[in-house]
Amino acid sequence: MKNKSNCGIILFRAQPIHNTHMRLIKEALKENKKVYVVLGSSDKFRTKRNPLTYKKRKQYLGAALVDLATELNGEVNVLKKVNILGLPDYTSEDDVDNNVNWGRYLYYNLVSHTGEHNFNLYYCDKPEYILPWFESEVKDHINLRLFNREDWDNSLCATKIREALLDLDSPENIEYLKNHLPPSVYMKVDELSELVKRAYEDNTDGKG
Repeated sequence: MKNKSNCGIILFRAQPIHNTHMRLIKEALKENKKVYVVLGSSDKFRTKRNPLTYKKRKQYLGAALVDLATELNGEVNVLKKVNILGLPDYTSEDDVDNNVNWGRYLYYNLVSHTGEHNFNLYYCDKPEYILPWFESEVKDHINLRLFNREDWDNSLCATKIREALLDLDSPENIEYLKNHLPPSVYMKVDELSELVKRAYEDNTDGKG
Protein backbone atom coordinates (compact mmCIF):
# COMPACT_ATOMS: atom_id res chain seq x y z
CA MET A 1 0.00 0.00 0.00
CA LYS A 2 1.43 3.40 -0.95
CA ASN A 3 -0.08 5.38 1.91
CA LYS A 4 0.23 4.36 5.53
CA SER A 5 -3.09 4.04 7.35
CA ASN A 6 -4.14 4.31 10.98
CA CYS A 7 -7.58 2.91 10.18
CA GLY A 8 -8.30 -0.77 10.68
CA ILE A 9 -11.14 -2.64 9.00
CA ILE A 10 -12.56 -6.03 9.98
CA LEU A 11 -15.30 -7.64 7.91
CA PHE A 12 -17.39 -10.57 9.12
CA ARG A 13 -21.03 -11.58 9.43
CA ALA A 14 -21.01 -12.38 13.18
CA GLN A 15 -23.62 -15.11 12.95
CA PRO A 16 -22.98 -15.07 15.89
CA ILE A 17 -19.96 -13.12 17.14
CA HIS A 18 -17.27 -15.51 18.41
CA ASN A 19 -13.77 -15.43 19.89
CA THR A 20 -11.86 -15.38 16.60
CA HIS A 21 -13.77 -12.23 15.64
CA MET A 22 -12.76 -10.68 18.94
CA ARG A 23 -9.13 -11.65 18.45
CA LEU A 24 -9.12 -9.88 15.09
CA ILE A 25 -10.49 -6.77 16.79
CA LYS A 26 -7.72 -6.96 19.40
CA GLU A 27 -5.09 -7.17 16.65
CA ALA A 28 -6.58 -4.16 14.89
CA LEU A 29 -6.73 -2.16 18.11
CA LYS A 30 -3.00 -2.66 18.64
CA GLU A 31 -2.12 -1.08 15.30
CA ASN A 32 -4.74 1.57 14.53
CA LYS A 33 -6.21 4.74 15.96
CA LYS A 34 -9.64 3.85 14.59
CA VAL A 35 -11.20 0.45 13.98
CA TYR A 36 -14.32 -0.21 11.94
CA VAL A 37 -16.10 -3.54 12.29
CA VAL A 38 -18.20 -4.15 9.18
CA LEU A 39 -21.06 -6.59 9.64
CA GLY A 40 -21.64 -8.10 6.21
CA SER A 41 -24.93 -9.42 4.84
CA SER A 42 -26.69 -6.76 6.89
CA ASP A 43 -29.76 -7.20 4.71
CA LYS A 44 -30.07 -10.92 5.50
CA PHE A 45 -31.65 -12.71 8.44
CA ARG A 46 -33.72 -15.72 9.46
CA THR A 47 -31.87 -18.16 7.22
CA LYS A 48 -29.64 -21.04 8.28
CA ARG A 49 -26.52 -19.14 7.22
CA ASN A 50 -27.72 -15.78 8.53
CA PRO A 51 -30.13 -16.40 11.39
CA LEU A 52 -29.64 -13.08 13.21
CA THR A 53 -30.72 -9.60 12.19
CA TYR A 54 -28.16 -6.83 11.82
CA LYS A 55 -29.67 -5.11 14.88
CA LYS A 56 -29.25 -8.22 17.02
CA ARG A 57 -25.70 -8.88 15.77
CA LYS A 58 -24.75 -5.28 16.56
CA GLN A 59 -26.20 -5.72 20.05
CA TYR A 60 -24.18 -8.88 20.73
CA LEU A 61 -21.03 -7.31 19.33
CA GLY A 62 -21.51 -4.31 21.60
CA ALA A 63 -21.72 -6.61 24.62
CA ALA A 64 -18.57 -8.46 23.50
CA LEU A 65 -16.72 -5.14 23.15
CA VAL A 66 -17.54 -4.37 26.78
CA ASP A 67 -16.00 -7.75 27.66
CA LEU A 68 -12.92 -6.81 25.65
CA ALA A 69 -12.61 -3.41 27.32
CA THR A 70 -12.71 -5.16 30.71
CA GLU A 71 -10.13 -7.71 29.57
CA LEU A 72 -7.74 -4.99 28.44
CA ASN A 73 -8.03 -3.16 31.78
CA GLY A 74 -8.31 0.25 30.20
CA GLU A 75 -5.23 -0.27 28.02
CA VAL A 76 -7.20 1.18 25.14
CA ASN A 77 -10.55 2.90 25.13
CA VAL A 78 -12.22 0.15 23.12
CA LEU A 79 -15.70 1.58 23.06
CA LYS A 80 -14.48 4.89 21.60
CA LYS A 81 -12.04 3.40 19.10
CA VAL A 82 -14.35 0.76 17.59
CA ASN A 83 -17.17 1.73 15.24
CA ILE A 84 -19.74 -0.73 13.87
CA LEU A 85 -21.06 -0.50 10.31
CA GLY A 86 -23.52 -2.62 8.35
CA LEU A 87 -22.96 -3.61 4.72
CA PRO A 88 -25.64 -5.29 2.59
CA ASP A 89 -24.60 -8.02 0.17
CA TYR A 90 -23.48 -6.84 -3.27
CA THR A 91 -24.83 -9.92 -5.04
CA SER A 92 -26.04 -13.36 -4.07
CA GLU A 93 -23.67 -14.99 -1.56
CA ASP A 94 -23.04 -17.91 -3.92
CA ASP A 95 -21.96 -15.63 -6.78
CA VAL A 96 -18.20 -16.18 -7.16
CA ASP A 97 -17.77 -14.21 -10.40
CA ASN A 98 -17.87 -10.71 -8.94
CA ASN A 99 -14.76 -10.66 -6.76
CA VAL A 100 -13.31 -7.43 -8.23
CA ASN A 101 -16.67 -5.67 -8.23
CA TRP A 102 -17.23 -6.79 -4.65
CA GLY A 103 -13.82 -5.38 -3.69
CA ARG A 104 -14.74 -2.04 -5.23
CA TYR A 105 -18.16 -2.12 -3.56
CA LEU A 106 -16.56 -2.75 -0.16
CA TYR A 107 -13.83 -0.14 -0.62
CA TYR A 108 -16.03 2.73 -1.81
CA ASN A 109 -18.60 2.01 0.90
CA LEU A 110 -15.80 2.25 3.46
CA VAL A 111 -14.62 5.56 2.02
CA SER A 112 -18.17 6.90 2.07
CA HIS A 113 -18.82 5.88 5.68
CA THR A 114 -15.43 6.68 7.22
CA GLY A 115 -13.99 9.53 5.16
CA GLU A 116 -10.75 7.54 5.00
CA HIS A 117 -9.08 6.38 1.77
CA ASN A 118 -6.48 3.93 3.06
CA PHE A 119 -7.15 0.95 5.28
CA ASN A 120 -5.53 -1.95 7.08
CA LEU A 121 -7.87 -4.87 6.50
CA TYR A 122 -7.74 -7.77 8.97
CA TYR A 123 -8.71 -11.23 7.80
CA CYS A 124 -8.46 -14.69 9.33
CA ASP A 125 -8.98 -17.41 6.72
CA LYS A 126 -7.44 -18.71 3.53
CA PRO A 127 -5.76 -15.81 1.63
CA GLU A 128 -7.11 -17.05 -1.70
CA TYR A 129 -10.60 -16.06 -0.55
CA ILE A 130 -9.78 -12.38 -0.13
CA LEU A 131 -6.88 -11.62 -2.50
CA PRO A 132 -9.08 -11.54 -5.67
CA TRP A 133 -11.20 -8.78 -4.13
CA PHE A 134 -8.49 -6.19 -4.62
CA GLU A 135 -7.19 -6.67 -8.14
CA SER A 136 -8.40 -3.25 -9.31
CA GLU A 137 -7.50 0.39 -8.66
CA VAL A 138 -8.34 -0.01 -4.96
CA LYS A 139 -5.43 -2.39 -4.38
CA ASP A 140 -2.95 0.36 -3.45
CA HIS A 141 -5.30 1.60 -0.73
CA ILE A 142 -5.71 -1.72 1.11
CA ASN A 143 -3.03 -3.20 3.34
CA LEU A 144 -3.99 -6.81 4.07
CA ARG A 145 -3.23 -8.17 7.52
CA LEU A 146 -3.75 -11.90 7.06
CA PHE A 147 -3.92 -14.50 9.80
CA ASN A 148 -4.23 -18.27 9.61
CA ARG A 149 -7.38 -19.53 11.32
CA GLU A 150 -5.78 -22.91 11.98
CA ASP A 151 -2.95 -21.23 13.90
CA TRP A 152 -5.48 -19.50 16.14
CA ASP A 153 -8.17 -22.11 16.80
CA ASN A 154 -8.73 -24.94 14.38
CA SER A 155 -11.72 -26.19 16.39
CA LEU A 156 -13.75 -23.00 15.96
CA CYS A 157 -16.36 -23.11 13.21
CA ALA A 158 -19.27 -20.67 12.87
CA THR A 159 -21.48 -23.36 11.34
CA LYS A 160 -20.72 -25.67 14.24
CA ILE A 161 -21.60 -22.90 16.69
CA ARG A 162 -24.99 -22.44 15.02
CA GLU A 163 -25.58 -26.18 15.04
CA ALA A 164 -24.62 -26.38 18.72
CA LEU A 165 -27.19 -23.69 19.48
CA LEU A 166 -29.89 -26.01 18.16
CA ASP A 167 -29.40 -28.43 21.05
CA LEU A 168 -28.55 -26.93 24.42
CA ASP A 169 -29.41 -30.19 26.16
CA SER A 170 -26.09 -31.59 24.96
CA PRO A 171 -23.25 -31.04 27.48
CA GLU A 172 -20.78 -31.17 24.58
CA ASN A 173 -22.59 -28.34 22.82
CA ILE A 174 -22.71 -26.24 25.96
CA GLU A 175 -18.98 -26.73 26.50
CA TYR A 176 -18.25 -25.85 22.86
CA LEU A 177 -20.29 -22.66 23.07
CA LYS A 178 -18.74 -21.66 26.39
CA ASN A 179 -15.25 -22.08 24.91
CA HIS A 180 -15.89 -20.13 21.71
CA LEU A 181 -18.34 -17.34 22.53
CA PRO A 182 -17.44 -14.11 24.35
CA PRO A 183 -18.72 -14.22 27.97
CA SER A 184 -21.53 -11.68 27.49
CA VAL A 185 -22.71 -13.49 24.36
CA TYR A 186 -22.58 -16.86 26.10
CA MET A 187 -24.84 -15.40 28.81
CA LYS A 188 -27.45 -14.92 26.06
CA VAL A 189 -27.14 -18.49 24.82
CA ASP A 190 -30.81 -19.33 25.46
CA GLU A 191 -31.95 -16.32 23.43
CA LEU A 192 -29.46 -17.15 20.70
CA SER A 193 -30.69 -20.71 20.59
CA GLU A 194 -34.29 -19.63 20.06
CA LEU A 195 -33.33 -17.25 17.26
CA VAL A 196 -31.25 -19.88 15.47
CA LYS A 197 -33.96 -22.53 15.87
CA ARG A 198 -36.53 -20.16 14.38
CA ALA A 199 -34.26 -19.48 11.41
CA TYR A 200 -33.63 -23.17 10.79
CA GLU A 201 -37.37 -23.83 10.91
CA ASP A 202 -38.31 -20.96 8.59
CA ASN A 203 -35.18 -20.61 6.41
CA THR A 204 -36.64 -17.60 4.64
CA ASP A 205 -34.80 -14.48 3.53
CA GLY A 206 -35.62 -11.11 5.01
CA LYS A 207 -34.24 -7.65 5.43
CA GLY A 208 -32.98 -6.60 8.84
